[in-house]
Order: sequence, then structure tokens, then C-alpha cells
Amino acid sequence: MMSDDRYEIRSKIGQGGVGAVYRAFDRHLNREVAIKRVLPGGGYVNQEEATKAMLNEAASLCSVQHPHIVTVFDAGVDSDGPYVVMELLSGSTLDKMIERGTLTFDDFREVALQSQEALIAAQDLDLVHRDIKPTNIMVTWLPSGRFQIKIVDFGLAIFSPKPSLQTIEHGDSVFGSIHFMAPEQFERTPLDKRTDMYSMGCVYYYCLAGQYPFDGETAPRVMDAHLQHTVTPLEQVRPDLPEWLCQWVMWHLSRNMEDRPPDARESLKRFLMSVSEHAHEDGAATIAAETAPQIVTPGAPGVPAQMPTGPVDTPTAPQPILPPEGQAPSIHTAAQAVESTGPVTPNTGSETGPVTRTPAPDNPARPKLLVGGAAAPKAADESPEAEQNTPAPLVAADLPGSPAADGKPLHATGASEGKIATPATTPAVPPAAALEAPGPPPAPTPGSSPGGNSGFPSVVIPKQQKGISNAAKGVIAAALAVLIIIGALVYISKRSESARNARINEITAYFKDPANPPKEIALDGDQVDLILEELTTLGATKEGERETLLQALNIATSSDGADIDAKIVATATADVIDEGLRLKFFQLLGFRGAQSSLKKLIEFAGQTDDPDAGKGALRATRNMVTNDNFESLLSIITLSGDSSVKNAAVDTLGSVIRDSPYPEKFSSAILINYKNSTDENSKLALLRLIGSAGGEGAIDLVEAALKGDNDKMKVAAVNALRSWPDPSQFGVLLEFTGQEQNSALRRVGFSALINFLKEGPKITEEDRARFWNDIASIATGTSEQTQVIQSVVKETEPWAAEILDTFIADGDTDQVKAGAEDAKERYAENLKRAQRANSIKENNPADSE
Repeated sequence: MMSDDRYEIRSKIGQGGVGAVYRAFDRHLNREVAIKRVLPGGGYVNQEEATKAMLNEAASLCSVQHPHIVTVFDAGVDSDGPYVVMELLSGSTLDKMIERGTLTFDDFREVALQSQEALIAAQDLDLVHRDIKPTNIMVTWLPSGRFQIKIVDFGLAIFSPKPSLQTIEHGDSVFGSIHFMAPEQFERTPLDKRTDMYSMGCVYYYCLAGQYPFDGETAPRVMDAHLQHTVTPLEQVRPDLPEWLCQWVMWHLSRNMEDRPPDARESLKRFLMSVSEHAHEDGAATIAAETAPQIVTPGAPGVPAQMPTGPVDTPTAPQPILPPEGQAPSIHTAAQAVESTGPVTPNTGSETGPVTRTPAPDNPARPKLLVGGAAAPKAADESPEAEQNTPAPLVAADLPGSPAADGKPLHATGASEGKIATPATTPAVPPAAALEAPGPPPAPTPGSSPGGNSGFPSVVIPKQQKGISNAAKGVIAAALAVLIIIGALVYISKRSESARNARINEITAYFKDPANPPKEIALDGDQVDLILEELTTLGATKEGERETLLQALNIATSSDGADIDAKIVATATADVIDEGLRLKFFQLLGFRGAQSSLKKLIEFAGQTDDPDAGKGALRATRNMVTNDNFESLLSIITLSGDSSVKNAAVDTLGSVIRDSPYPEKFSSAILINYKNSTDENSKLALLRLIGSAGGEGAIDLVEAALKGDNDKMKVAAVNALRSWPDPSQFGVLLEFTGQEQNSALRRVGFSALINFLKEGPKITEEDRARFWNDIASIATGTSEQTQVIQSVVKETEPWAAEILDTFIADGDTDQVKAGAEDAKERYAENLKRAQRANSIKENNPADSE
């Protein structure tokens, strides 16, 4: 037995498909631990394989020391097989946390950061987990109130410096939860770090949506959802989440490995950059909306990089960009500057710089002048307090006894000759300080007073300092004219903006009553342009306004003959547009379903470098494609360089073919494109698609692929047979599956057989009974036989009971036999209910109608 002297087993914690975990006590270190063992008969081919797998887990975990990965203490082998001793974690698994409700953004951010950091540590050692799912992520609560996650169960992990194949198998099924497995795990193609990124993306989707991204009633249908990439975009499930977050999660779920994050380090980098970038954008948008229009441009020559929020005529120290809570920011526009009482002068910091206002003097009729006639400039950092404590430059109006001070005209003293009188009791003004003119001033003549005034010596002003020159006057006049024009434009703009807001409010007013939304709104072309402009600029940032405007476009009808759909598609396919908004426009076009949008959408999907945008455009075409324009969309499969876009085109065209009463008429066009294509991915997509059309040419193409050596072509051919429009090729699919030796291809074939009978074409009851018996006859192993049992138990025909009886008697395992017995009891209950329902219909035919 396992180290009886050291580990005391106390209870079983849980049990999975091949292993069990026990709570134990480590006597040597006096602590509780968790011990994992492989169950007897757990599905491994032999005990040696089980031992290798368990010790591989121990080696993997011992190589990783990280707070978000479970710690391994010990490992070994005893008479009962291999075991691994790990830290005992308290708390619960992530899926239990989600059962109480989907995660908020803040909680999800913690899950994303911690899980990506854990994967970075593992991937730095070239470790691929291969079984990431919510039940393998433990959540524990810390004393601080925060939670911590730890990734557990690296039982499937392998060191993988190069891409590797899924090699460890449990009976006839692949390890791991089917809802979180990457497509390459079903296709038996090489795995690498991107496989874990896909699985983690599925976990993220589950955390935020509360549902699996790829789901189905049965395991084969779930597998098919992964392979066909049938997933509802997260932004449709959680429209309240930021668009960038939804796109980040969907990035991980890309069908093709090359379209996913290359590793956890790049994923985390993108996440953190998006958080920072969009937080900044939100703040910038708010400021722009609150302060526009703004005349003084921060960063212009002579202007601080960050402008104060106070009035521009009383500069203060730089303030935070956002205003204090409950206080609106100070806004000063050019219109306000023109309307002020103070004179407007050009900013002296730059000849071409912005224009600001100077404070109005106490006496508007008597501005202060320097002793040279120039206007007194105010320092950029001057404040009213500084003005009181700092001596102002000496000006004529401030001289005691001067004519200006006495209220008399300044030029009465001979100002026409460039002279200003000063009192005898006042010392002569120092030339450098008062006049700022070069050269010595003329000597004053005592007792003389030119111009008739007596008792005042005269000071002669150099002629170059006379009044404002004509050129300066012209500059000032031009500046004033410019400001008046700017003010008028701002005023007009404000009126225009007010009118614009009024028109937007008229549109949103239709949706004021959420309980009674409109079913249709008549809009003219100008209103549609206004909405599109509002959505693509910073205008529609109010809470709920964007969705309201999108809804208005969704139900809009033209009141003046304008082509609303043409306007929307032109905006949606523009080069410069927010990608999240682009996808919303595509959804909108899909709802409207106008065929006039089809050409533009197809052109965009074929040319864009953004796979998500291309797929969004193609999803929008589903209600637009008809028999007549089918081939225009078919060209996307051969023209697009992105596999996911090709697959989206296949999904859209497949639905068109299946809805047609004559699906085979599409076959020839698909065959021509297949033969002309040299790209393998295009051929794979066309091969899958031709199954929906059928026809003689399609039969030859599919059979040739099944007999070839290319496994990818075989998978595509199987998928083609699964979607065949009639039951004629069921035998081909049955024969291939029964004879296939490759376990992965057999699983794909068996899944296709089940799916064909459950969702395929209409068949007679006789054929239905025969086909189910054929599938049961080739079913081997627990997985395949269980799939048949779970499918036929819903039937009420005698042939279903016969199949269940066969498995009860001859099932390959005890699990199959027990499952068949339970199913037989449910079958009997279903049969009784059906018989009662038929009896009611026969006795009350009127009620049944």
C-alpha cells in the first residue's frame, strides 16, 4: 500500500472518469494534502500507461512553481498503482462559482489575469495542459476578501517544444471535457500552446455568458459545433460588456490555430493594453464632450500643455483634467471672449498662437499705456494677487498731477511732439526703466514748459516710441476681425449643435417607453446620415443612446426615398471605423436583410484583413443570398485568404442550399470552383459545402476523398455526407466508419452517422429502423454504444426496445449494460405517455385539432 507510515487517507474528495482524489494527512510534515490515484479499470489500455501518465503529471507540476498552479509535494508508485500528492485546496471549482451567476467585469478581470499568468509560467516550460475547463480551476477566498484561482489536474499535460498529437486516449474517447476542447483535439492534428488558448477562451465565454460557447444535445453535436465553429458572438449574449472585451474572448475561440493568440503572454499583453487604452479613451471622450468648443489649444507655442479649468483671463496653476465631483468645468469659448468688456490682444507668446483675453481696466475709456504708447502685456503666470504686490510699469496715467490723472487730454501738453510732462517734485524717470529706448535722453530744460504749461520740465520721447504705428493698428484690427469671425462661427456652431441635439432627441423620444417600443420609424435621408455620424463620432456616448440609435436604424423606413441600407453598408465598410461598431452595423444589416447590401458585404469580406470583420459581413448576408446571387458569395471561399472566413461562407451558403427545393442545382458551380482551386483550405471548404447540394458529381468527389491519404480531406468528406440532402449516401458513410482504423477519424464518422439520423433529411420509418440497427451493429466500446443508447431511448417504436435489449445482453462493458437497463425503463415510460396521448387524440379529435 501507499506509504502507510506517512499518508493517512481520510475521505474521498471527488472522482472523475479515470481517477479519484482523496483527502489525506501527511504525518511526516503534519499537514493535510490531496492524493490523486488512477481508478482500477479507469480506461487505460494497461496499468503501465496509467503509471506513465500520472508520473508525467507529477513531473509537469513539479516543474512549475506559481501561485496560480496547484503545488505538487510528492509522487510515487505502490501496489495499487501511481499516485500524486498535492496541496489540499479549499474553496470550490470555477463552474460552481458561475452557477451563482455570470461574472462581473471586475471579477472576470481577476480570473483573466490570474489564469493567463499561470499559463505563461507553464508555457515558458513548453508545457501544454490540454484539459483546461472550469472544473480544473479552483477558486479559494483569501482573508482579504479577494479570491485566488489555481489551475489543477495536469494529467493530460505533456512537454511540447514542438507541436504534438493528442496521444493519450481513454478507451474510445479523447480526454477532457468536450465543451472546452479545441477542434484540433477532435481532428487528431498537432497541438501546441494555442490549443490551451482555445480552451481557456471557452472558459472565459462560459464565465461571462453562463453557457457553453459550443453546445449541443449530445456529445457528437457538441463536437460538430466546435468543428463547424457554430458559436454565438459574446457581444450578442452580453451586450452590457465592453466590445473590446467580447472581441478579446472571441479571439481565443478562433477556429484556426493561427488566428488565436500565439501564447498566454501575448494574450495578457493585449488584455492589459486594451484595459488601459479604453479607460483612457473613455476619459478623453468625456473631456472632449464637456469642453468643446475650445479656442485656446494646449501645447501651442506659448501656451501650457495642459490648460487650467479657470477663466482664461486669470491664469492659475494646471488643474486635473476632470472637474471635482458635482462641479462643472469652466468653459471659455471664443464667443465669450468677444463678448467680454476687456480689450482683446494677441497672445505675445507666438505670432500665430491662440488668442486670449486681458482683464478689463477700471476705466474702460482710459486704458493704461506704457510711456511709448504700447499696450501693457500681462505675464502668462500673473494673477490678481500678483498684480497687487508687483509694481506695474510706469505709465502716464499713474503720474501724480499729470493731465491724464486729472482727467485732461494727454496731448494738451504737447503730446503731438512726442513729449510728456512730469512734476517738478518727481525725479526724472530713468530712461531704461520708463522708456526702454536706446541712447541717452535729451537733457531737460529747467523752468521751461513747451506748449504753454508752466512749472514742469519736459521729457522728450524718441520719435520711434510715438503711439501705436499704423502697422500695429492694422495687426490689432485684423486680430479683432478674426476673433469676431471666430466668435460668430462658434455661435453658429453652438446653434447648429443645439439643433442637431434637438433632432437626435426627436429620434430617441420614440423609445422613451421601454414597455411599448415602436415597430417602425419613418426617417428621411438626412436623419439617417445624422444618426450614422453620431454613432461614428464621440456624440453617441451617453448611456444607452448608442443602442437606441442602432435600434432606430433597425426599424427605420425611408420617408423620402433614400436608400437607408446603402447608407448603413457604406458606413459599415468604411476604412476608418471602430471595429466593434462595424460588427454592430453588420448585425443590423443582417436583421434588415436588404439584398442591395449584399454586393458591398461580399466585397468587404473578400478584401478585409480582419477575419472577425469578414465573418461578421458574411453572417449579415444569410438573409440576402438567393439562387440568383449564390455564385457571388461562392467566390469568397476561393478568394479569401482566411480559413475562418471561408468557413463562414460555407455556413451561409449551406443554409441557402438546404432551404432550396432543388439543392442539386448548386452542385455544378461548387464543383467548378473546387476543380479550379489550388488552395487546400478552399478545397476543404468546398468539399464540405458540396454535401449540402448532393448530385452525381458530388458523390464521385466525396468517395475519392474517402479513399485518399489526406486525413483532412477525409474529415471534410465525412462532414459532406452528414449534410447530404437525401438518405442515398448513408451506406457510404456507414461503410467508411465501420472499416476505419484511425480512431480519430472513426469518431468523426460515428458522430456523423448519429447526426445524420437525428438532424438529416426526412426518411421513412422503415429506413429509420434499419439505419439505427446498422449503427448499433458497428458500435464498439463504451463511448459509441452509449451514444446509440442515449439516442434511441427517445424513440417509441419497437425497434428501439430491441436495440436496448441487445446492449443489455451483449454490451461491451458493465457500464453499457447498466445504461441500457436504465434507458429501457425510460423507454417504457415514454411509450406509455405516447400511448395516452394517442388515446386522447382518438377520443377527442376536435381537441387535437
